[in-house]
Amino acid sequence: MLSPDDPRLAPFFSLKAQKETFIVEGPKVIEKLLQSSLEVEIFLALDHYHKEFKHLLSKKKIPHLLTADKQLIDNLAGYRMHHGALALVKTPPSTPLSELKAPILILNRLANAENVGAILRNCAAFGIKSLIFDSFTSPPYLRRTVRVSMGTLFDLNIHITQDLTKTLKELSLPIIGAALSSQAIPLPQFTFPKEFALIIGSEGTGIDPEIKALCNTLISIPIDPSVDSLNAAAATAILAYHANATKN
Repeated sequence: MLSPDDPRLAPFFSLKAQKETFIVEGPKVIEKLLQSSLEVEIFLALDHYHKEFKHLLSKKKIPHLLTADKQLIDNLAGYRMHHGALALVKTPPSTPLSELKAPILILNRLANAENVGAILRNCAAFGIKSLIFDSFTSPPYLRRTVRVSMGTLFDLNIHITQDLTKTLKELSLPIIGAALSSQAIPLPQFTFPKEFALIIGSEGTGIDPEIKALCNTLISIPIDPSVDSLNAAAATAILAYHANATKN
């Protein structure tokens, strides 16, 4: 029987994000993980998940396949979002900028982990496979972000930059910024080019002024004037759908 004191369980008890590894939880997300190319270090689950995922587990070289009872797993980190299945995964390196394929979504100062997870899912749904995260945006591999993304994160190419201004200057793509501005083109009047980089800013302050200055075009989603702004994830879904449906 697996003991709660087993040192291999330590990462699962911690709510702090680790740089070298991240945690995946829930059978649906775990299934996507096992179908991906990511390196799994620990698979921890109720016995029936070992049987359910036997075929997928056999294709992975996982150093530690651990079986635990429901009480032990429920005690991990104090909540039950895992539904009896968790994994510790090696964090992949940042994708080199040169390997990102357009269209590219760029996140500027998006601090909410759940919003970031929903945005990742939106990107996968509407054909955006490459993302750039600035250093002020909530990291992509936080436990909550991975869960909300429903595992779509595993198939996306993510570049993390410490200097977004420099990174944008290195992109040979039209840079489009989503902004509530009198200078912005209303979305129904705008057709996306085949290749582009789209910037989404924070809900509170929008795109940083120095970043907005680098945009070739600003676009906006027409909304009722009684509403200040849309949730960043909702706005991303609308923009990504429109881009996918209307691009040249």
